[in-house]
Amino acid sequence: MTAQEFQTRFLPLGQSMYAMAMSVLHHPDSAKEAVQECYSKLWERRNQLDYIENLKAYVLTMARNTALLQLRSSIRWEDLTEEKVNEIEDEVADTERMALEEKALALVAHQPEEVKEILRLRFTEGLSTEAIAGKVGKTAENVRAILSRRLRQMREELKNNPL
Repeated sequence: MTAQEFQTRFLPLGQSMYAMAMSVLHHPDSAKEAVQECYSKLWERRNQLDYIENLKAYVLTMARNTALLQLRSSIRWEDLTEEKVNEIEDEVADTERMALEEKALALVAHQPEEVKEILRLRFTEGLSTEAIAGKVGKTAENVRAILSRRLRQMREELKNNPL
Protein backbone atom coordinates (compact mmCIF):
# COMPACT_ATOMS: atom_id res chain seq x y z
CA MET A 1 0.00 0.00 0.00
CA THR A 2 1.40 3.37 -0.98
CA ALA A 3 1.39 6.42 1.25
CA GLN A 4 -1.34 7.97 -0.92
CA GLU A 5 -3.56 4.89 -0.60
CA PHE A 6 -2.95 4.85 3.13
CA GLN A 7 -4.00 8.49 3.44
CA THR A 8 -7.09 7.93 1.33
CA ARG A 9 -8.23 4.92 3.36
CA PHE A 10 -7.27 5.87 6.92
CA LEU A 11 -7.08 9.63 7.34
CA PRO A 12 -10.88 10.07 6.96
CA LEU A 13 -11.30 7.77 9.97
CA GLY A 14 -9.26 10.05 12.24
CA GLN A 15 -12.24 11.86 13.77
CA SER A 16 -13.97 8.59 14.58
CA MET A 17 -10.80 7.21 16.16
CA TYR A 18 -10.42 10.41 18.19
CA ALA A 19 -14.02 10.20 19.40
CA MET A 20 -13.52 6.58 20.44
CA ALA A 21 -10.29 7.40 22.28
CA MET A 22 -11.95 10.38 24.00
CA SER A 23 -14.81 8.18 25.19
CA VAL A 24 -12.27 6.03 27.03
CA LEU A 25 -9.61 8.53 28.08
CA HIS A 26 -11.61 11.76 28.62
CA HIS A 27 -8.52 13.85 27.86
CA PRO A 28 -7.86 15.51 24.46
CA ASP A 29 -4.06 15.16 24.49
CA SER A 30 -4.21 11.51 25.49
CA ALA A 31 -6.83 10.84 22.81
CA LYS A 32 -4.64 12.51 20.15
CA GLU A 33 -1.71 10.42 21.30
CA ALA A 34 -3.81 7.24 21.02
CA VAL A 35 -4.87 8.17 17.47
CA GLN A 36 -1.25 8.81 16.47
CA GLU A 37 -0.27 5.44 17.90
CA CYS A 38 -3.07 3.81 15.89
CA TYR A 39 -1.85 5.47 12.69
CA SER A 40 1.64 4.20 13.43
CA LYS A 41 0.38 0.63 13.98
CA LEU A 42 -1.75 0.82 10.83
CA TRP A 43 1.22 2.01 8.79
CA GLU A 44 3.36 -0.85 10.12
CA ARG A 45 0.61 -3.33 9.18
CA ARG A 46 -0.43 -1.64 5.93
CA ASN A 47 0.39 -4.67 3.78
CA GLN A 48 -1.65 -7.00 6.01
CA LEU A 49 -4.87 -4.97 6.02
CA ASP A 50 -6.32 -6.06 2.69
CA TYR A 51 -8.26 -8.91 4.31
CA ILE A 52 -10.24 -6.55 6.57
CA GLU A 53 -13.84 -6.43 5.43
CA ASN A 54 -15.06 -3.67 7.75
CA LEU A 55 -12.17 -1.25 7.93
CA LYS A 56 -13.97 1.29 10.10
CA ALA A 57 -14.83 -1.32 12.74
CA TYR A 58 -11.24 -2.58 12.72
CA VAL A 59 -9.81 0.92 13.15
CA LEU A 60 -12.28 1.84 15.89
CA THR A 61 -11.49 -1.37 17.76
CA MET A 62 -7.80 -0.56 17.45
CA ALA A 63 -8.43 2.98 18.78
CA ARG A 64 -10.40 1.62 21.71
CA ASN A 65 -7.74 -1.01 22.51
CA THR A 66 -4.99 1.58 22.33
CA ALA A 67 -6.90 3.97 24.57
CA LEU A 68 -7.62 1.20 27.08
CA LEU A 69 -3.97 0.23 27.16
CA GLN A 70 -3.01 3.86 27.76
CA LEU A 71 -5.60 4.10 30.50
CA ARG A 72 -4.43 0.89 32.11
CA SER A 73 -0.80 2.01 32.08
CA SER A 74 -1.63 5.43 33.57
CA ILE A 75 -3.78 4.19 36.44
CA ARG A 76 -2.28 3.98 39.89
CA TRP A 77 -3.37 0.48 40.78
CA GLU A 78 -3.07 1.03 44.51
CA ASP A 79 -5.77 3.75 44.28
CA LEU A 80 -8.33 1.45 42.70
CA THR A 81 -10.88 -0.76 44.30
CA GLU A 82 -10.87 -4.41 43.35
CA GLU A 83 -14.23 -3.91 41.61
CA LYS A 84 -12.85 -1.13 39.39
CA VAL A 85 -9.75 -3.17 38.53
CA ASN A 86 -11.95 -6.12 37.51
CA GLU A 87 -14.15 -3.83 35.43
CA ILE A 88 -11.16 -2.41 33.52
CA GLU A 89 -9.61 -5.84 33.00
CA ASP A 90 -12.94 -7.24 31.76
CA GLU A 91 -13.32 -4.36 29.30
CA VAL A 92 -9.81 -4.88 27.92
CA ALA A 93 -10.39 -8.65 27.64
CA ASP A 94 -13.70 -8.10 25.82
CA THR A 95 -12.06 -5.72 23.38
CA GLU A 96 -9.20 -8.11 22.71
CA ARG A 97 -11.65 -10.99 22.21
CA MET A 98 -13.69 -8.94 19.71
CA ALA A 99 -10.58 -8.05 17.73
CA LEU A 100 -9.47 -11.69 17.71
CA GLU A 101 -12.93 -12.81 16.55
CA GLU A 102 -12.86 -10.27 13.74
CA LYS A 103 -9.48 -11.50 12.55
CA ALA A 104 -10.61 -15.14 12.79
CA LEU A 105 -13.71 -14.33 10.71
CA ALA A 106 -11.52 -12.63 8.14
CA LEU A 107 -9.32 -15.75 7.96
CA VAL A 108 -12.41 -17.92 7.45
CA ALA A 109 -13.62 -15.58 4.70
CA HIS A 110 -10.43 -16.28 2.73
CA GLN A 111 -10.83 -20.05 2.82
CA PRO A 112 -12.09 -22.00 -0.21
CA GLU A 113 -15.89 -22.33 -0.38
CA GLU A 114 -15.84 -26.02 0.57
CA VAL A 115 -13.78 -25.29 3.69
CA LYS A 116 -16.05 -22.36 4.62
CA GLU A 117 -19.05 -24.67 4.40
CA ILE A 118 -17.38 -27.32 6.57
CA LEU A 119 -16.42 -24.68 9.16
CA ARG A 120 -19.94 -23.24 9.12
CA LEU A 121 -21.56 -26.64 9.58
CA ARG A 122 -19.20 -27.53 12.41
CA PHE A 123 -19.11 -24.30 14.40
CA THR A 124 -22.35 -22.55 13.52
CA GLU A 125 -24.67 -25.53 13.25
CA GLY A 126 -22.69 -27.77 15.61
CA LEU A 127 -22.84 -30.84 13.37
CA SER A 128 -20.63 -33.87 13.91
CA THR A 129 -17.98 -34.77 11.37
CA GLU A 130 -20.12 -37.68 10.19
CA ALA A 131 -23.12 -35.40 9.58
CA ILE A 132 -20.91 -32.87 7.78
CA ALA A 133 -19.43 -35.63 5.65
CA GLY A 134 -22.92 -36.63 4.53
CA LYS A 135 -23.80 -33.05 3.60
CA VAL A 136 -20.62 -32.23 1.67
CA GLY A 137 -20.06 -35.62 0.05
CA LYS A 138 -16.79 -36.50 1.77
CA THR A 139 -15.78 -39.15 4.25
CA ALA A 140 -15.73 -38.35 7.95
CA GLU A 141 -11.96 -38.86 7.91
CA ASN A 142 -11.60 -36.26 5.14
CA VAL A 143 -13.74 -33.78 7.08
CA ARG A 144 -11.67 -34.34 10.24
CA ALA A 145 -8.45 -33.85 8.27
CA ILE A 146 -9.74 -30.65 6.62
CA LEU A 147 -10.89 -29.24 9.96
CA SER A 148 -7.65 -30.16 11.69
CA ARG A 149 -5.41 -28.78 8.95
CA ARG A 150 -7.34 -25.52 8.41
CA LEU A 151 -7.79 -24.80 12.11
CA ARG A 152 -4.07 -25.40 12.70
CA GLN A 153 -3.22 -23.01 9.84
CA MET A 154 -5.60 -20.38 11.19
CA ARG A 155 -4.19 -20.71 14.73
CA GLU A 156 -0.67 -20.26 13.36
CA GLU A 157 -1.76 -17.20 11.40
CA LEU A 158 -3.35 -15.67 14.49
CA LYS A 159 -0.28 -16.52 16.57
CA ASN A 160 2.21 -15.15 14.01
CA ASN A 161 0.25 -12.00 13.18
CA PRO A 162 -1.08 -10.66 16.46
CA LEU A 163 -3.82 -8.07 16.57
